[in-house]
Amino acid sequence: MTRRWAGLALVIGAVTGGSAGYSDDAHACGHEMRRQVDRTVIDLEVAENAVSGAAPAVALPVLLLHYPALKSLVPGTFPMADRALRVLGRAIVRTGGGQGLGAAWPSATETERLHNLRWAEHLFRGYALGAPTDPGITTDLAEVLAALPGREKRAEAGRILGVLEARDLITSAHGYATLARLHRAVGEGKPTWQRHVLDALAFGPLRVAEARCDKMATGNPAICRAAPQPAERPASSPPLAVAGPPSRGS
Repeated sequence: MTRRWAGLALVIGAVTGGSAGYSDDAHACGHEMRRQVDRTVIDLEVAENAVSGAAPAVALPVLLLHYPALKSLVPGTFPMADRALRVLGRAIVRTGGGQGLGAAWPSATETERLHNLRWAEHLFRGYALGAPTDPGITTDLAEVLAALPGREKRAEAGRILGVLEARDLITSAHGYATLARLHRAVGEGKPTWQRHVLDALAFGPLRVAEARCDKMATGNPAICRAAPQPAERPASSPPLAVAGPPSRGS
């Protein structure tokens, strides 16, 4: 029974007291719809746990069971799809640009991996525009920025995570792992004497970030020791083909 006819059956059943024989059919259809929604919620939680742990590539097959056209979904369409898109974005970052995510996300070359990371950046920037004070979204955005090439991206990631850390609002072990990696890289490209000074200044904040990562990564200590390195910038990249930013309030 379609949703339209299920609704009509419920109305008729309520008016006639069930004498028309529709109430049992509508109840069965409604039960099946609830079961499907429950299954979607459960599988989204499975995907979220996979991407939050040490098996991010496991998340995509689970998501595709319910959203076969996930890559083309428009952000802001409905909450469950937004939740799935955010899981996908994290999976892309935490697999180093989509490695192991299948044919929908080619990742054999550095150019392809960088293209996937930029798709994730576009996705999270859109969500951040709609909910700029959401710490989960801004943590996700900082994580993908830190995985992109260029000092400007990493500097922006550091600023975002610095603000969140000061308020104790970093929402994931991966966020703290990213912050720790940024602290370790603070002296990269600097003269030796300056690098030593910067490394010394970053030592305390680095240890704090590592400790908080360890605390949040219960059962998955590898998260705090294996944050993905920034992608290399290829000579050229294909243009992005992604949906627009989500609507405000999604």
